[in-house]
Amino acid sequence: MLIKVDPLPHTRRISRWADEYILYRLYLTQIFPEAVLYMAVSDAIYQSFFLKSAIQFAVTEVDIKIIVFDVGRSMAPIN
Repeated sequence: MLIKVDPLPHTRRISRWADEYILYRLYLTQIFPEAVLYMAVSDAIYQSFFLKSAIQFAVTEVDIKIIVFDVGRSMAPIN
């Protein structure tokens, strides 16, 4: 299952993507315990947002799996 992250104003972006990811992961754990959830983000969002040290820390602490994609190309897992 993938979650698409759309650009939002910076102040709401952090809580929204993290909250949605955590809720989906909790839900999937109940239904499909063996499933691995990935968050799909465009390469532009990954470069401008997910490479910031605070965001990298949050991604690591919450154990978020990310797939970075370029529109028109196939997706490749980052972690």
